[in-house]
Amino acid sequence: MKRLLIVASLLMLAGCAQLMGLANYTLTQAELQDKLRGQLDDWSQELGQSLGVRTQIDQLDLRLHDQKARLKLGGEAALSQMFKAIPLALQLEVEGRPSLEGKAVYLRDIKLLTAKADLLGYSGRLGPDTSAMGQWLTRYLNSHPVYRIPDDSPLAALPLSMEVAEGRLVFRPSKP
Repeated sequence: MKRLLIVASLLMLAGCAQLMGLANYTLTQAELQDKLRGQLDDWSQELGQSLGVRTQIDQLDLRLHDQKARLKLGGEAALSQMFKAIPLALQLEVEGRPSLEGKAVYLRDIKLLTAKADLLGYSGRLGPDTSAMGQWLTRYLNSHPVYRIPDDSPLAALPLSMEVAEGRLVFRPSKP
């Protein structure tokens, strides 16, 4: 009887320890940035198709703060002039509100903060309404999640809430 009580107590302690591990799940800014950088080739291809020019996005910086996410993107578009491609360097900065929808995190309420272009040594700012790249990025982020909770995660079976903290996203089981 004593052994049974000890085994039952150990099982309960192990269960509590496992539940404590589920109390919070944190995704750091660096982890999310790495996941997004892995998508840059797809972003480049889709943007190129949307603009009708060869495009390469090769820079991405992410900052999580104040319930917002700020993305800085940089890349090049190749403008065709006769038989020669002219490189157009682009830089873009957007800010949005991370939103947990189901098991996916989307950026909502996206605002274009800056859009810059450099063509043959001429640098200038693009207006917020004239940046086709910014408009494309807004549409893309509205329809594609920036992160999905893996199906094999213990959190995948639970209803969750999410908080944006300085440098990280924090997921917690929510009350039903």
